[in-house]
Amino acid sequence: MRSGLETCVAMDRTAIAQRRAEELVIEHQTKLARYLRRMVGDAEVALDLTQDVFLSAYRTLQADPARELRAGWLYRAATNAAISFMRRRKILHVLRSIGIWIAAPGASTSTGRSPSICRRRSRACRWNRRRPFS
Repeated sequence: MRSGLETCVAMDRTAIAQRRAEELVIEHQTKLARYLRRMVGDAEVALDLTQDVFLSAYRTLQADPARELRAGWLYRAATNAAISFMRRRKILHVLRSIGIWIAAPGASTSTGRSPSICRRRSRACRWNRRRPFS
C-alpha cells in the first residue's frame, strides 16, 4: 500500500512527464513525421511510427523525469522505429513469396482455429518448406 507522500510523488512524476512529453510533441511532431515519411515512403505509417516514438519518449520521461530528451534522442528513436518497420515489412514480403502467410491477430482459418501462421498448400510451397534456406 502506498503512503500519501508516495502517491503524491508518483502523481507529480506523471504530471511532469505529461507536460514535458506535450512540449516535445508540439516542438517536434511535424518535423519528425516528415522525416519518417521520407524513410518509410507512406504518410499513414509515418504518423503511426511518430506516435510510437512519442509514446516511447513519454514512457522514458515517466520512468526518469530528470532525464533530458533532446531532438537527437527522438530522431534516433524514430530511425530505429523505421528500420524495425522496414525489416518487418521485408520479412513479411519474403514469407509471402515462399507461401507462408501471417494471419492477423484474431483471424481464424477455415478450421476455426486462429493460428499465427497459415501455409498455402501448393506444390511450390511444400517444396520451399523442405528446401533449406541458403
